[in-house]
Amino acid sequence: HHGHHAHEATRGVPNAAHANHPILMGVDPIWAPSDVYTAHPPIDAEVLVDGHVLTGMNPSDPEKPDTPTMPVAWIRQPNAPTGTGRIFCSTMGASIDLKDPSLRRLIVNGIYWCMGMEGDISLTRSVDPVGRFNPSFFGFSHDPTGKFPADYFTCL
Repeated sequence: HHGHHAHEATRGVPNAAHANHPILMGVDPIWAPSDVYTAHPPIDAEVLVDGHVLTGMNPSDPEKPDTPTMPVAWIRQPNAPTGTGRIFCSTMGASIDLKDPSLRRLIVNGIYWCMGMEGDISLTRSVDPVGRFNPSFFGFSHDPTGKFPADYFTCL
């Protein structure tokens, strides 16, 4: 983690060098309560979004000086025996992060791009959650019963 875990959030800033990439269509700066993580994408990656540590947990908080900027979303198109692959990766995506509409749009656009359907990316396409979405803050267990996810499954 860069910054103070659960006290300093992330601002994801779209990379101006790739402003016309279809995945960034409609993506504004992203606010994610989770951390900026160390990431070393492969050399052939195109970094679409850079992560900046904030001084607090609010979207309007300034960036924390003297902390590294890390890639938080990137793409790759490696050659494979069956053709060129498409890979989209993001270090953002804790459930609470997904409250940010620009992060949801980034992920939806990334999925379309990975499927070779970038022509179907549209600013009018809704990226709103379906139904009620009340994510819990990240951590180990926020179930009011104190249970963990494994407690809900029975393995034979």
